[in-house]
Amino acid sequence: MSRKIVGLAVFVVAIAAAAAGAFYLIDAGDDPGSAPQDSFVLVDFTRSGGFTGITQHLLVYSDGEAELTTGGGADDAKTIEYALAPETLEQLERLLPEAVTSLDEEPQSGLGCMDCFQYDLIYDDVRYTFFDLPRKRQTTKMLDVLDSAICEPDPPGGYCS
Repeated sequence: MSRKIVGLAVFVVAIAAAAAGAFYLIDAGDDPGSAPQDSFVLVDFTRSGGFTGITQHLLVYSDGEAELTTGGGADDAKTIEYALAPETLEQLERLLPEAVTSLDEEPQSGLGCMDCFQYDLIYDDVRYTFFDLPRKRQTTKMLDVLDSAICEPDPPGGYCS
């Protein structure tokens, strides 16, 4: 009986070792073809509304990669990935801190207007929601740069003002 127990213990240890090795082998981080994951989301930006009811969702990563999803629901959505021009990324990195400071200082209304866009911006883990109402200069500059980022792909990936 002790042989059976020893044999069963060896079998369990062998299965555990094989399973651990299998998990190690399929770890995506060990794949020589996988890209380093040092990049993070710099800004998460959504523009929606207007008479046509557009929706644009832009993710800009710290390494300059961008992902733009346009369209309505999941069936209608289209996503494109592209690299931002270095000067666009530099402008965003410079303008975002200044613009969110001005958003903190601006009074926000919960009401939009009939043909206004609603903007949702997540930067530095804080969400800002605002509308197409008169804005401070810093916010307007930031929106201009985000608009140019949306319009950078050739052909443009979404509504470009």
